[in-house]
Amino acid sequence: MTRHLSTFVLSCALSGSAGLAASALAADTATQNAPAPATAGSAAASVPPPAADTVPPVRIDPPVPPADAVDPMAMQTWTTQMRQRLTRSAAARSEWPAGRHRLVVEFRVSRDGVVSDPALVVASGHRDVDEGALSAVRRMGQLPPFPPNAGVDSQSFRVPLVFDIGDGEGHDGRTPREQRYQDPSRRFTVSAPATLYIQGTRERPGFLHVVGIASHAAGPQPLPGRSRICDMGLRAQREDLRTQDQATLNGADHQAALANYLSRSYAPMGAVALPAGLAFGTTASGREIVVTPKDEPHERRYIAMADTPDYRIIVSCATRDTDVDRALPLFRAIAANLVLRAP
Repeated sequence: MTRHLSTFVLSCALSGSAGLAASALAADTATQNAPAPATAGSAAASVPPPAADTVPPVRIDPPVPPADAVDPMAMQTWTTQMRQRLTRSAAARSEWPAGRHRLVVEFRVSRDGVVSDPALVVASGHRDVDEGALSAVRRMGQLPPFPPNAGVDSQSFRVPLVFDIGDGEGHDGRTPREQRYQDPSRRFTVSAPATLYIQGTRERPGFLHVVGIASHAAGPQPLPGRSRICDMGLRAQREDLRTQDQATLNGADHQAALANYLSRSYAPMGAVALPAGLAFGTTASGREIVVTPKDEPHERRYIAMADTPDYRIIVSCATRDTDVDRALPLFRAIAANLVLRAP
């Protein structure tokens, strides 16, 4: 059996008639007050010729930027080269589970090129694959220092990684059935990362469709008394947003409005972490928050939301505070792996 491995990487003024009349009146007054022209017999007034302009023109040179001025293009070039280096170091292994594994890693780089604090933002749920993504960050080693005009002492980066693993003998790279739900009528697919699985669909007032997601024993656990750890729901889009295209809904103005809506809506429940950006598949951009309920401080509620012209997409999860660190990359993966096509 031959394994094919590939890695993808992974903003007049108008003159009125009154003005014309005033100008005409002024011109008429000036004509009346002007001295009569000299006759042939009168003495001509001695008018000295205008003095020659002996003042040289002033030369204004363009401003010279200071030596330490920030050069955004230089930092952009550095970032592109860094991402290429990470992609080259992210090598999939043949013993990893077959399929497509999408992850997002985060790390910090200091001005002198030292890489630190690698972490998973979006995880696959497979321990070997997740650790492989973190190892790729570590293998970058010492990076070149920032450009002299970078303007920062250190910077955090989020980089997507994709591991495609197939066996060359008919394996199509699809996830197991219990980890994937597809609705042909509404043309969307939900995939659960490893350690989570699709529990089934259920009815919920105000929603067109809700997919329940549960957890295996090895994964983060739901709250006591609950069988599901997450729900992924679709709601019919508001009329005022149905006329917007996806680029507008992904734009800064709408994303700020979405973040404000999440903060206002969930603030009465408890402490809300500042909304952060999140990709919903390859189509939509959204926002996520984590809430610590006032009456249940040991619980953590996760809400992620995005808009398309047809739907509002909501991922809602809940777990214990002791599980939230390993749960968050999996919750984000539900949104990141969503496939939603226009009806």
